[in-house]
Amino acid sequence: PLKEDDPPPGLMWSLRFGETSFPKNPVDLLEDKEIQEQLKGIKFIYGINDIEGYMFVPMMMATFFAEKTLENWRNDMRMVLMMSIDIAPPSEDNKALYDGVVDALFDHYIKASDPTEEDLIIAAGRICGGLLLQAPALRTAKKLRDIGADVKFYVLNKGPSHFKKYRPSYIETDHGDDLFFCFGSSHTNNSQEPMFSNVTYNKEDLRMEELFVNYWLNFAKTGDPNGPNLPTWPASSTDGRNTAISLELEPTIIADYGKDVAKLFGETIPQIIKDNTPQENTKEEL
Repeated sequence: PLKEDDPPPGLMWSLRFGETSFPKNPVDLLEDKEIQEQLKGIKFIYGINDIEGYMFVPMMMATFFAEKTLENWRNDMRMVLMMSIDIAPPSEDNKALYDGVVDALFDHYIKASDPTEEDLIIAAGRICGGLLLQAPALRTAKKLRDIGADVKFYVLNKGPSHFKKYRPSYIETDHGDDLFFCFGSSHTNNSQEPMFSNVTYNKEDLRMEELFVNYWLNFAKTGDPNGPNLPTWPASSTDGRNTAISLELEPTIIADYGKDVAKLFGETIPQIIKDNTPQENTKEEL
C-alpha cells in the first residue's frame, strides 16, 4: 500500500517513487554522486528484444487490433502516448501536441505513404516496446557508461520457434522471448500454461539457449560473459556509442545500436512536447 508521502496512483506504468519503493525518481538517483561512485564498480548486462511490444498492442491499441486501419492506428497511438508519457489526455487544447508526436512516430517507424497492415502492426509493436522498454534501457545504459560502469548490451533477433503459432510470421521477437533462452526452458518443460508446456525445442532453439546460458553463467562467475567457444561479446564503448551484440544463430556486432531510437525518444519527441506545452507545465523527461 502507498504511504502518505507517496505520489497518488496514476495511469498504467507511470513512474513510482517514495517511501515504498525508490527514495527518489530513478533519473535523479543516477545523478547522485555517491550513487554514481557505487555504480562504477558494478558490471551490467542490459538488453532488449528487437521487437518488444507486440504483446501490448491488443491491450493498448484495441480498436486498431480489431480493425487494422491507418485511422485507427493514429487514434489508438494517442492512447498509447497518454499511458506511456506524462502528458494530459488528448483534447482540442493539446491536439497539436499529439498530432506532432504521432507524425514523428509515423515518419520514423513507417515512412510509407500507403502502409500495409504488416507495416502498421510492426510499427505498433516497435513503438509500444520502444516507449516502455527500449528507450528506457538505452537511456539507462548510456548513463551507466557515462558514469564509468562496465555495460554489456544485447539485442535479441531470434525468438523461440514455438511462439510462431501465437503471432504473425513477421514478428520474430516479442517481450519476454529472451527469458526462454536465458533460463534454459528446454529443461523445465512442466508448466501448466499452454505457451510453456508440451513445447518442442528445435535445433535453433537449443542453439540460442546454449548461447544465452553460457554467456550468463560466465557473467555470473567472472563478470564477463565471454568464454571458450562463444562469439566475442565486445566491451563497453568509451566513445559514446552503444556497441551491442545481436544475439541470433550467428551473433553479430552492432557498432552503435539504438542511436536513432535514443534521438527520437530523447530529443525529438520531448522537443515536440515542449513546443506545444505551456511553459509552466513543460515536462523535461519522457
